[in-house]
Amino acid sequence: MEDINKYQKSKVLKETLQFLQFFLVLSLGIVIGIYIYKPITAKENTQSSKFDEILSIIHQNYIDTVGLKEIEKNALDHLLSYLDPHSVYIPKEELSNSNEDLLGKFYGIGIEFMIQKDTLKVVSIIKNGPSEQAGLQSGDKIIKIDDSLFSGKPITNLDVLKKLKGGKNTKVKVSILRKAR
Repeated sequence: MEDINKYQKSKVLKETLQFLQFFLVLSLGIVIGIYIYKPITAKENTQSSKFDEILSIIHQNYIDTVGLKEIEKNALDHLLSYLDPHSVYIPKEELSNSNEDLLGKFYGIGIEFMIQKDTLKVVSIIKNGPSEQAGLQSGDKIIKIDDSLFSGKPITNLDVLKKLKGGKNTKVKVSILRKAR
């Protein structure tokens, strides 16, 4: 009987040791996994957290009132300018306008344009569009829209689209500056 008790105690001890070994290996695996995973996620979040931290410091400590949304937008625009000319950040508020452009649910004056410093410059005229019918030419600079000065101050693509796009048959008056040829 004593041999059976020794055998059972030995078996229980062996099973307990196996369980402890399994638990130790499992725990070690979890700890190693955490240390491997942590640097990867920390590295991925470093830039975002630096940006958030800087914005927070500016918001809390800068002496003047600061438009954080504008700083954020300018920072994103600057960052994306290093990619290619077609990479842009579209804020949520402007997304519906961009989608309209892609779906063709708007009308404009029929030009392709670019903004040079503070001036809207006509790059090309869309064939058979209102601008071609009105006599606009490539190279013209649009200086007034509906009798309001539209040159000499900072403008964005959104500003241009708000002024020059609308429903079908919407009328808009533009004043141009044309170089003598």
